[in-house]
Amino acid sequence: MNSSFGAKRPRAFSQASASNLQHDDYTVAWISALPLEMTAAEVMLDSIHRPLPHHPQDSNCYTLGSINGHNVVIACLPKGQYGTNNAATVASHLARSFLNIQHHLMVGIGGGAPCNADVRLGDVVVSTEVLQYDLGKALPDNQFQRIAYPVRPSQSLMTGVSKLQASHSRGAGQFSKIVSNSAATLPHYAHPNVQDRLFRSAYSHPSTSKSCDDCDQTELVPRDARQGTDPVIHFGRIASGNQVIKDAQARNRLSKELGCICFEMEAAGLVDSSPYLAVRGICDYSDSHKNKKWQDYAALTAAAYAKDLLLTMPAHGPPPSKRRKIHEPEALDREVTECLKALFVTDPAQDREDILDAKGQICEGTCEWVLSTEEFQTWDQKSPHLLWVSAPPGVGKTFLSIFLSKHFELVSSEQSDTATIFFFCDNKIETRNTTVNILRGLLYQLATLETGLTPLMLAWEHKSSSLFEENSFGVLWRVFQDMIEKSSFRTIYCVVDALDECEHDSLNLLLTKFEQLSNSVNGTTSKVKLVCLSRRFPERIPESLDLFIKIELDMMPAGKADVERFIAQRVSTLSRKKKFGPKMETRIQEVFQNKSEGTFLWVSFMAQDLENKNLLEIEASLDSLPAGLDAIYDRILSEIDLTKRNTIDKMLDWILVATRPLRIPELCDAASIESTELLTCEEVCLELIKSCGHLLQILKGESLFESLEPLNMLEAMPEKVETIFESFWSQSVTFLHQSAKDYFTTTKRQTDGATEHSKSLSKLHEWAASELIQYFHEINHHYEMALGGLSKLLTELPLTLYATRNWHLHFQEIPNIGHIILQNEDFFSPVSKTRGAYETVVRTIDADFHNYVSGTSTLNVPILHLSCILNLPSLVQWYVRNGQTSDLSVRGGFKRYTPLHIAIHRNNERIIDILLDAGADILVKEGRKRNAFVQALGYCNANVLRQICQRDQFKEWITDETLDSQTSFIGEAIWMGNEEACHFLVDEFAWDPGFPSDGEPLYLALQDGLFDLARKFAIKWHVHVDSWRALEAILRCNYGFEDGLRSVVQDYSIDINTTNGLGQNACMRALMFSRAPVSKLQTLLQFGCNPDHADEEGRRPLHYCALEGISRCPEGFTRVVGLLLSHECVQVNQTCHEGRTVLHHLMKFFWFDLAHYRNVTLDEMPQCVISLLDRGVDRHIKDMNDLSALHILESCLDRDTGRVEESEWLEYVEVVKETILVLQDYCTVPSMGRALEESEGEPCQCTTCETHDC
Repeated sequence: MNSSFGAKRPRAFSQASASNLQHDDYTVAWISALPLEMTAAEVMLDSIHRPLPHHPQDSNCYTLGSINGHNVVIACLPKGQYGTNNAATVASHLARSFLNIQHHLMVGIGGGAPCNADVRLGDVVVSTEVLQYDLGKALPDNQFQRIAYPVRPSQSLMTGVSKLQASHSRGAGQFSKIVSNSAATLPHYAHPNVQDRLFRSAYSHPSTSKSCDDCDQTELVPRDARQGTDPVIHFGRIASGNQVIKDAQARNRLSKELGCICFEMEAAGLVDSSPYLAVRGICDYSDSHKNKKWQDYAALTAAAYAKDLLLTMPAHGPPPSKRRKIHEPEALDREVTECLKALFVTDPAQDREDILDAKGQICEGTCEWVLSTEEFQTWDQKSPHLLWVSAPPGVGKTFLSIFLSKHFELVSSEQSDTATIFFFCDNKIETRNTTVNILRGLLYQLATLETGLTPLMLAWEHKSSSLFEENSFGVLWRVFQDMIEKSSFRTIYCVVDALDECEHDSLNLLLTKFEQLSNSVNGTTSKVKLVCLSRRFPERIPESLDLFIKIELDMMPAGKADVERFIAQRVSTLSRKKKFGPKMETRIQEVFQNKSEGTFLWVSFMAQDLENKNLLEIEASLDSLPAGLDAIYDRILSEIDLTKRNTIDKMLDWILVATRPLRIPELCDAASIESTELLTCEEVCLELIKSCGHLLQILKGESLFESLEPLNMLEAMPEKVETIFESFWSQSVTFLHQSAKDYFTTTKRQTDGATEHSKSLSKLHEWAASELIQYFHEINHHYEMALGGLSKLLTELPLTLYATRNWHLHFQEIPNIGHIILQNEDFFSPVSKTRGAYETVVRTIDADFHNYVSGTSTLNVPILHLSCILNLPSLVQWYVRNGQTSDLSVRGGFKRYTPLHIAIHRNNERIIDILLDAGADILVKEGRKRNAFVQALGYCNANVLRQICQRDQFKEWITDETLDSQTSFIGEAIWMGNEEACHFLVDEFAWDPGFPSDGEPLYLALQDGLFDLARKFAIKWHVHVDSWRALEAILRCNYGFEDGLRSVVQDYSIDINTTNGLGQNACMRALMFSRAPVSKLQTLLQFGCNPDHADEEGRRPLHYCALEGISRCPEGFTRVVGLLLSHECVQVNQTCHEGRTVLHHLMKFFWFDLAHYRNVTLDEMPQCVISLLDRGVDRHIKDMNDLSALHILESCLDRDTGRVEESEWLEYVEVVKETILVLQDYCTVPSMGRALEESEGEPCQCTTCETHDC
């Protein structure tokens, strides 16, 4: 080979290059807990592989490599995070990304237990069993009952361990050699050459000494000296738990109880999900004499044993059924990843763990009774599969939700055709209190469980720019239905907790869909088994769910037994902490059972209160404990300092009515909390919150400023803002529990002995809306600051963002708006400086605002436009009734929208009706030249379309429209994915689905992935289907391609080998225009499309690989060539009518207009040529013009450069010359024209091969 070629641009020419490996090729999982352990693991690798694309829900970082043919993935726990839970998280993320792991290893350091074996520092302990020693339940008298059971590694690993032990026994194996060679590579991991000291268990390390040099050497345990320093390998039980053992006496006690010879902190978190083998190098003796001198060496010896084990075991590739032969192009992978990132709003699994952290773990046996109830079993076995569990607040609905979600996950782990998804609503958290976020949470779990479903979401995302916004419920529900229908699961368990805490307007939509889903008789219904848990309020919930199977939790005797079990556990815990006797424990249990009124929450509150008292105070307080939750809240209010009562009342009103939790500075501003001489107002606010006890809680989360930074809304922050940024702006205030909110809205309160009724929410909303509107006066007074940037404004007026984003949400809840309009006449006037201040801020935080309205700092947005943007039908109605309709036809913003256009775009049916009744002009066209009817075809349902069609103005207009113009109607509906509008046009508007005669709408539907609609065009509405046009439409469909292809082949009886006028078949067109040619080509071949078809010019699909579409992706080029050549009927040196092979056509690619060079990846062309040469292409074949591929390539250097810049021309010349060197000097690998790695062992099954007996 020419040396200049090799030096110029290094290439990997190996036939089995690691660059072709995919996630499924990795079969060994190796987990480390510490970076020093990962370093030892990495040095064991024979080779290190390139990283692979990351799963969007995988937070791990991996090192990939191989040992003895085993492809190994190494992961490490996050820095500073140890224990079984963190290990379980890393393992679950690894399992999510690498689906074909066969061997699981947990390798690192551990503490020895020398009382059961002669374990010494640097030795290796290999687990025969792993036992979690701190898993169990607390019993009276400080007793602890372990409930964990020992878990063994997999049989395949243990047979390998046996074989390696036998090898070591006869002096074979490579363990010692691996240790010495690795220590040479990592000198600081070598044997530390310090004394191995084991002290007697009764002798503790002096707290003042840093090393054991000062320890009493007479306390050393006498042990026989070993010959040499080689580590000894031990086999036995390893004890795992969430605490470091640093006490020799505790070590001895536990090791004797458990029969273990090693302690560590991670393995128990792994073995429940997969059969991990734990390999631990001993770095200390689990006593107070711990030091780090032996850690590196111990990590190395453990890693060396793991490598020796893999050298002993034969390597197996992934089974054929699991290998992904074709990988989607990276462009599509990136799109899928970005779509999943956009979809993500919350992690329900993490939410569940957070709830358990806050509420405490569920007692053993709690909620298990529900599985044996007649209601549950009927729901599980018979349709409709909707179970409603209802109860008042605090009775244990969330505990039951957690139990059911975990139970169903266990069922799913045992049944591969079953999946579990769940969601925990919480009205205090913005990401968990709307129906759109519920659907996003459920969809994210489905897409994660079955990644092949994500393209269904992509199809809708391309039709809707606001797929994941709050007004996208309808589209998301369609995606949810599609995913369920297309999923491979036979059963999908779905648990939705606290449905009543969902925002009420959107809740109605979700309940309607749940009813429809459970009452319908299609396949989707039989798959989904839905459990909804909620209070019996608002009324819409029982109205919708009462007819389904239901369990009233507070009426179930077993539910009350759960509370008694919870009481016993909490009192037992309290007894251990406070150290009181059985008599007091019995008395407290009796009081709790009598006064808790069957609520878990009351028990939690009172247990917390008693923890803060001494024993005398506990005894004295038992008789005076409040009975029930309302009594607790009564007592809290009665104990508030009267001098602070007015301020706290105002705080509570704001917290009660706020549409999202207020941050500390916002609450200070809203409730007019003032600073004192020594405390800031925020610090005063925190103290007032503390005085409210169990009523309120502070949530820490994302700072308000963090949410603004991605939108570039902040200039450089002043020092004061940076201080707030780190503290108060990241803290928000909410009621601790829904029952507290209910208390203030439905329960009478006692104040100073007098009964006070709680304020109605509608009155509070009116008060809040008025306060916020008046706040814009303050912003107007700081107008220059508002223009200067948000951060400066927020330091002076912290409520600015809340007022701007939320005043209209309070306004929506006001039944009679006349009073507030008169009260704030300036704001609602046509010209208003106050509203101008609001508009200045909203333009800063909402870039979409400009799309709808014009308006400047001196020219207000028309109030009708603003009312439509903010979804305020009552305000639209008020202005219409008062004759203020002069702005009905005014167009504004970049989109040139009238109020009617805005209402249609936001699909607000009520506002549309009001505007139509007010005489809004239907025919005014917006920026895309669409009138109201055409625009509504994209966004609205049949009711709105029906309303528009009934208007005289529309009837006059439509009679003048030509048939060609009307054809665009159906196209608009299809383009926006509005199937309901399509049905309206055909069924009610009497549009002829067969017009135009070329069936264009049907092909549009296929191209946009609306396969059900296309099927109706063909079957229900009898539209003629042209075979080739249908196939080509499917080829242009980027998502759901396989389903679409199956539809046209089966439903329309289309021949998969149909060709167009140029003689091209579907394989050729896929290679020319497809965004995912590899995937589509594979699917076409599976459906029987001929891989060796010749077009009118004699070109075959192999020749089309060299055309522009596939050559822009060299990696895809290599894959497609391998896929085609895996069919015996395809020969690598086939020529077209001009005598050209695929190599000729690839060289012709260089003749593309040089202006396009920047759009293609010509620098990878030499590798494409190498892949063809490796597969046996003959570089010497000449075409009809007596030109070889090399001749064509050399002629590229003599071409006219045109308008190409010199730097681009020089780069182009470099690539051409490099490719010339490949054609001249590269030594080919003989392959007889076959694909190399991709096709080995895969027989050709295409119909062409069968016909020609290849």
